[in-house]
Amino acid sequence: GLVLAADGKKMSKRLKNYPDPKIIIDSYGADALRLYLINSPVVRAQEFRFKEPGVKDVVKGVILPWYHAMRFFIENARRYEAANSTKFTYNGAIYAKTERKMDKWILQRLNDLVKTVRAEMEKYHLYTVIPALVLFIDDLTNKYVRFNRDRMKAVNGDQNDALMSLQTLHFVLLKLCRLMAPFTPFLVEYMYQTLKAGLPQEEQEDSIHFLMVPKVDESTEGADAANYAIDCLVSVVDLGRSMRTDKCDIGWKTPLKKAVIVHEHKKFTEAAKGLVTYIADQLNAREIEFSNDIKKYAKYEVLPIRKVLGKRLGKKMPKVYNALTSLDTEAVVKFKTEGRVEIEGEEIKLEDVNLSVKVKEFEEGKKLLGQTDGSVIVILDLEMNDDLLAEGKARDVVQAVQGLRKEAKLSPLDRVDIYFKVVNDPEGVSLPLAKVMAEKADVFKVRLGAIPLALSTMPNDAKKIKEVTVDVGKSKIQIVLVRKQN
Repeated sequence: GLVLAADGKKMSKRLKNYPDPKIIIDSYGADALRLYLINSPVVRAQEFRFKEPGVKDVVKGVILPWYHAMRFFIENARRYEAANSTKFTYNGAIYAKTERKMDKWILQRLNDLVKTVRAEMEKYHLYTVIPALVLFIDDLTNKYVRFNRDRMKAVNGDQNDALMSLQTLHFVLLKLCRLMAPFTPFLVEYMYQTLKAGLPQEEQEDSIHFLMVPKVDESTEGADAANYAIDCLVSVVDLGRSMRTDKCDIGWKTPLKKAVIVHEHKKFTEAAKGLVTYIADQLNAREIEFSNDIKKYAKYEVLPIRKVLGKRLGKKMPKVYNALTSLDTEAVVKFKTEGRVEIEGEEIKLEDVNLSVKVKEFEEGKKLLGQTDGSVIVILDLEMNDDLLAEGKARDVVQAVQGLRKEAKLSPLDRVDIYFKVVNDPEGVSLPLAKVMAEKADVFKVRLGAIPLALSTMPNDAKKIKEVTVDVGKSKIQIVLVRKQN
């Protein structure tokens, strides 16, 4: 195919209607340019208008998320090594070793990508590789890494589980580098040189390009169950998070008392129940309850499709219409299960109607919020108490400390002491911020690895790193980071 300028004209040195290739490579990298061209119509012998923003989009959508996933791994592998005084080790048999559905799911997604890339490369369909890669990178960063952040950091103290998750991510990143070596040779070389430190010495190669493209792994038992479970998890989390973002005035850092997950099929709730820790973490809810009692929380609405049924039923249409719209929840559930129902001597099938589910109105006085995507229902309990509000304030302080660490360019391994002073506390009568700082020490210990101390106790010779005064609700607190004293 012919590569044209952005205006559709032929590229011309005289007209200078195209960006300087050297500037493109210096700005975005040769690999981003390569991916952009591979994913264009030009490899299908079609004309293609070259646009610089397209190269930038490749960096934003593929290169950066992929690179950040590797950085996150390195950061937490070092954290693991420091906490356990041992070297991180590669696990080539991670699929058989791990019992976590989330681990099995991302490994199976990687296997699917390997299968797709090898099949398409045999046909020389280069342009189908990038869309598949973008989808995988999204699953890796926005699902696997996001859902397992605290797990890899061993926030709950389980170092063995942290290692299993880190080994899974390490395995995925290494195999992805081998798979994408023909497409992004420079990026994967840099990544491989960084990641190979976790490999046994005898398995380390001088270059990623000395390794073969990985083969499809056929021994992925339990993959279907893992895929279904993750689909359930994502549907619940997406629905719950959209409610917390769009319809809830309680801050994300403040935990909710409870969330209820409702689905008519036990298979769904059982699958979701196996990932309950992820649901609780992503929705920030103390308790997760599951139910298959759809009648308790929702009602179905049956709307007959007049164009379909009108011609077939003729004069019977009004009676059938009224009967269908009057079906109770139990009858509708049976209709959905069997796929048919008899009304006025006529067989009505599911495709003859539009079926919707709506969350019932809650009893007056109950602080509940519910939403459905037509399949699963998520209900959030918005009733607050002092303990929930206190944890929310504590996590706001945690966020401020983490932001201060970032500004100071500290690594996760840099140990500091944290001091604080409540500057202004108009809410102090009902929930004093000083009391929150004292009673929520466990939150700070888990999230920060240190318990903030009163600023009045800071030694005179303490070496300050950074300090800031931030808002926590309507209160203000001064936070000071100092070098850890031995």
